[in-house]
Amino acid sequence: MKTYSKLLSATAIIAAAIIASFCTSKAPQMSPKLDEETLDNLIEDGNFKRANQILSEALKCDFLSESDKYLINFEKDKMNRILSEFNKNEAEVMEYIQKYIPNVTEAQMELWRQTGALECKTIDGVRRYFRKGPGNLFLVDPVCVAAREAIDGPETGTTGDFLKDYLPKVISDACFQQVWSKDIRVSSFVDPVKMTVHVLMRVMPDAVPAGEVVRMWLPYPKEKERQKDIELKRVFIGYNSDYRDLELPEVRPVFKFRGLNTKVTRKESLGYPSAATDGTLATRFFEDGRHIKGNEGAYMADGYIISSPDAARRSIYFEMVSNGKDTLKAGYDLSYTSYNQYFANLEEQIKPYDTTSLIYKTYTAERERHIVFTDKIKTLADSLVGGATEPYEKVKRIWSWITENIPWAGARDYSTIPNIPMYVLKNGHGDCGQVSLLFMTMARYEGVPARWQSGWMVHPGHVNLHDWAEVYYEGVGWVPVDQSFGYSGGDRDKADTTSALTNDQQMLKYFFSRGLDAYRFIVNDEYGLWAPLYPAKIYPHYDEVDFQMGEAEWRGGNILNGGWKCWMDVDYNQ
Repeated sequence: MKTYSKLLSATAIIAAAIIASFCTSKAPQMSPKLDEETLDNLIEDGNFKRANQILSEALKCDFLSESDKYLINFEKDKMNRILSEFNKNEAEVMEYIQKYIPNVTEAQMELWRQTGALECKTIDGVRRYFRKGPGNLFLVDPVCVAAREAIDGPETGTTGDFLKDYLPKVISDACFQQVWSKDIRVSSFVDPVKMTVHVLMRVMPDAVPAGEVVRMWLPYPKEKERQKDIELKRVFIGYNSDYRDLELPEVRPVFKFRGLNTKVTRKESLGYPSAATDGTLATRFFEDGRHIKGNEGAYMADGYIISSPDAARRSIYFEMVSNGKDTLKAGYDLSYTSYNQYFANLEEQIKPYDTTSLIYKTYTAERERHIVFTDKIKTLADSLVGGATEPYEKVKRIWSWITENIPWAGARDYSTIPNIPMYVLKNGHGDCGQVSLLFMTMARYEGVPARWQSGWMVHPGHVNLHDWAEVYYEGVGWVPVDQSFGYSGGDRDKADTTSALTNDQQMLKYFFSRGLDAYRFIVNDEYGLWAPLYPAKIYPHYDEVDFQMGEAEWRGGNILNGGWKCWMDVDYNQ
């Protein structure tokens, strides 16, 4: 059967079965050569004209639903995202490089291209460079790093500098507590920090037509062992600088939904009434508890909904109507207490895994698209772990190798990368989320349960998006692992010289393989399709992996990143 289903089956987004069942008699016949190609491969290889042709033909199917059309257009939009990411030409890149290396040669350029240090992509026959590529080159290549530091000087005042002075007391206090406590988990939490955060989303006036409802999801902190005493201080909406405070809930949860296990269809959703200009939610959209399944702990006040504390991805939701001329604003202020966590005597507390448990089976399994045990992943993980049998020793070896061999670099849009861990290994660099996924994949393959965690890092002077991981040890529970923070107390990528270190230096160096500092704002315990937003989005998540900045949509589709922005400011109470 030569339909477009065979091509689209390669993507995680487009349902091949739908295309096959609806379009068998309607889709144009394809050549045998096209049958052997996949859409993902065409996009990855830069054959955008061919991929667009295939998608355009698929859209001609008479029986596609609006959802199917949107998902096909989502693939077309992905190519536009790649084009916008790879927007630099050779001359622009050379101009940047020559600021630091005036006599750069073509041989050097070719070497950087081949190793992935200078990321480029040939799209429809034209070589294009990643917009962050020139800057990344001077972060990941040792020769380029030295050339940059010779002119600009070494970077100072970093988060690493702050933590080098901050962490020794955390380690000391945790060690002291764990000497006297029989419960390693309870005693791992030390030195709480109380913070107040101010979160704001702005949707630009021209993002949607006047009169249309804008749906907004902002990140909201999860209630966890490390993150407690969440107190909502203020919730507000506004047009430009004209703000209106919304009523705070008197008790939590204000209203426990007990809705039917129903789902709003796209046709139904597009017909829901406009939200009132004062921020009142569109009540029909939530009638009969729609979108409530799995979020019984959620609560709704006048004008917003906060998802359940147990949700894998926590958010606060707003609706506003665009007037076409003013910037829409929605946000909140809250305080919370965050704890440092460090496991001093971890190895002594770990028990053999119950390999029949749900936790073990779930978090040692592959998970499309990014946690896949490819041959390269298997070979590398086995070579790193060697003969190690203890879970923490496996974690330490994998974590140390990534720390020493995969430097940090600015990331591409995750949705444009078919498999993130393989992308990291191919290019030799990655940002926090990318190296976390690589770590998780290798840990899972070696039989150590690992999962995603993310939100914001909120260190004084360094507030930014951040991702890390957690590892499960039998007898201990979930233990945080921050892969991108790497070694502490010195050069993050310095080769392992454990034998030359004192015990205190060793604990500091490997802190982030068994602990986490308190300056975090935790939003997500999962990634991708396993962490849906609440209330559910009509359209696919714009960021298909993570949720940190927020999401926004209207009945015409997602509002792209240029149409909205999200900010966070932090006050440190103590």
